[in-house]
Amino acid sequence: MSTSCNSTFYKQGELQQFVFTCQSRNAPLNVQFHVSRAPAMATPGPSGALPSEVAAEVPFQDVCGLMERVQKTSGLEKKKRILASFLEKWREEHTRIHPTDSATTKDTFYPAMRLLLPHIDRARPAYGLKEVALAKHYIDILNISKESTDAQKLLHYRAPQNAKQ
Repeated sequence: MSTSCNSTFYKQGELQQFVFTCQSRNAPLNVQFHVSRAPAMATPGPSGALPSEVAAEVPFQDVCGLMERVQKTSGLEKKKRILASFLEKWREEHTRIHPTDSATTKDTFYPAMRLLLPHIDRARPAYGLKEVALAKHYIDILNISKESTDAQKLLHYRAPQNAKQ
């Protein structure tokens, strides 16, 4: 299978976006990675206006860090406190961005919820691939040797020896 990849970098004001696209010519799979970097805190722009959505102000790295902390923490109550703290910070940022229309704005927690609970996200269609088929596509697209350790971990992700290391 042959694969073509390209990347594009966009910069619009303080928002930076890197798009990496790979497409396998022999399979109907097109993978795109979007990595965005926005300012860490909501600040008024040149026009003096605040951003319109909280989700645009929360770096993806922060959401990943949240999920890692929850995963590494033992005990249901501790996990609940971590999530409650994240939600409280989200609410504070929401109130700061929307001080007068906090209850009527269409800015919601939904974008974060989609990341935290992907198994119930119906807004994005399923890939239509089982895990092993998807792993084979990743191996092909990323040009990983099928015999490599990484490829074997992808293909046999349920095997105990491939659990967290």
